[in-house]
Amino acid sequence: MDTLSLKEKAALCLRIARGLSWNNPSRMQLADLADRLDRQAREIELQNNCAQDGGIVTADTGTIRS
Repeated sequence: MDTLSLKEKAALCLRIARGLSWNNPSRMQLADLADRLDRQAREIELQNNCAQDGGIVTADTGTIRS
């Protein structure tokens, strides 16, 4: 999954969560999900940046770059 779609899904979760009442348990669940999606996108970006800089195995293709 690419980072752009993860970030878009995180933003969507936050928009939906903000529309819910404060005492709705789904509000916190959606906010937590948005945090996890955003964190996952940042981790993938970091892995891709490190892979471009050095000879690291990339998670998305499994190839080795040197």
